[in-house]
Amino acid sequence: MILRILSYFLIAMLTVWSVLVVFAFLIDISVIFPFQIVEKEELPMDRLHILRLAIISTFAFYGVMHLVNRREMIYPVHFLRTFLYFMSFIGAVIYINMHFGGEQISIFKILHVIWWFLVASIIHLASLPKYRRLFGKK
Repeated sequence: MILRILSYFLIAMLTVWSVLVVFAFLIDISVIFPFQIVEKEELPMDRLHILRLAIISTFAFYGVMHLVNRREMIYPVHFLRTFLYFMSFIGAVIYINMHFGGEQISIFKILHVIWWFLVASIIHLASLPKYRRLFGKK
């Protein structure tokens, strides 16, 4: 019960944050997570690559799922946690590549990846079915 409440709280926080970021953009203010205001030319390329690749990976994942199992119903929370998992995994890979390329990675970037992984994990655990159908049509 606590995990489900925590997941609803996190989703509500992310929803409010998303709406604020969209409205801020409409009045020419660019905001990156969590609430850092940046100039449009200063958007970090690593974050743009993480978002771009996470979107493409999520699309590929659901494309394969559709081709393999066309009858399964997907809920929005499944999409959200899949996207957040891809964002954390791809972020980790990009930052590891940057580190091995000789760049210094700030602790904030590492915490950013850990944050999205924790949020995705909490949403995943809170959305697991309590009772699995043991007997039913196959």
